[in-house]
Amino acid sequence: MEKRLGHRTHERSGLQELNLKDCRAYLRKHGLRITGTKAECIQRIMEHWRIKDGNAEALFPRSSFTINCTGDVCKGDTVLFMQKVYKKFDKATRSGTSIGKRTVAGRVVKESYGAAKQQHTFTVEVLWSKGMKKLPPLFPLLVKGRNLYKLKTFRQRWKNETERHKVLAEKHKRGAAARLVRAKMKTKKACSKNGGVLSVRNVIIQKERTLDWRKGSTLKDVARPQWSTQNPVLIVRRPQQLQEQT
Repeated sequence: MEKRLGHRTHERSGLQELNLKDCRAYLRKHGLRITGTKAECIQRIMEHWRIKDGNAEALFPRSSFTINCTGDVCKGDTVLFMQKVYKKFDKATRSGTSIGKRTVAGRVVKESYGAAKQQHTFTVEVLWSKGMKKLPPLFPLLVKGRNLYKLKTFRQRWKNETERHKVLAEKHKRGAAARLVRAKMKTKKACSKNGGVLSVRNVIIQKERTLDWRKGSTLKDVARPQWSTQNPVLIVRRPQQLQEQT
């Protein structure tokens, strides 16, 4: 397939003769993203030809990244940021030996919140990079949000900034939902740490039995813990609220 591509011009008309399988074979060989339609893959191949010889910095100069977007990057942004480079990084301990820094210019092609921890992750298609361990053109770089924003992030201006506001609003909506899910997960984990919700409830009931109830008092006269099976959060209702329910 590489030989077939070598005999073609860089014109789209020549690439149209290739099928999707051929396009993906080229992209896979060069470590590029293989997702998308045939038209999208052809566009990626053409861009790779355009910048693979080191022309990317001339096409996307530092001076074009004028807007500080630290903390607020969205899909479609063309960004410039700096990241630390490690000789060997241990994901378990989140530590490693830093050997320097790398400047990366790239296009954000995907961003999502992980299902397990709801952490924000960006996929940046590298246009050019400088510094330690330079990355090849169009390399799909995965970056956690906290690392993308750590040393300031700048972006190019969109042709239509109003369109960006819509993309940003949709991202913020998903972000709020992700934070809510994470908060619920933390609450459930805290409640079930010592044997589950039932164990916590039993501890509360046991403490109630040791209380010195006032003579003539009933359970309606005192504040008593209430539990929700759907949301394991302790709710304390006052006597007046309990009387209204009975």
